Amino acid sequence: MLTESVAIHVRNKELYSFTRQMKLPKPSDLTNEIARAAIDLFVKNYDFSSDIRSMGVRVTDLVPDSTPIQLDIFGNEELRVRQARLDDTVDGLKKRFSNLAVRRAVTSDDPMGCLDAKKDHVIYPISYF
Repeated sequence: MLTESVAIHVRNKELYSFTRQMKLPKPSDLTNEIARAAIDLFVKNYDFSSDIRSMGVRVTDLVPDSTPIQLDIFGNEELRVRQARLDDTVDGLKKRFSNLAVRRAVTSDDPMGCLDAKKDHVIYPISYF
């Protein structure tokens, strides 16, 4: 599936929250394009007057990946194809070895970077009550 829109939800320490969203120039499933859109939304809309309590990113307006996409004569479609292959390879490695098999260099020194959300947060389907 490809997304046509990216949205963020931000809550600060005073529990004030807001949601913003934007359309992408073309449908995408590329990690870098979605992250860049979320970061742009955050920087343009947050006033940095207080600390952040939580932030969420979601994608909306999903379309099948078989949907034809208008190519841009000024864009670099070869780079987008290479990025898509890289994303598929990273997803395959994470599926085969674990979510921590491949990480971004930014998270290598971060103590929160070693948390495996899938492994550490198991929700049991059986109710005990």
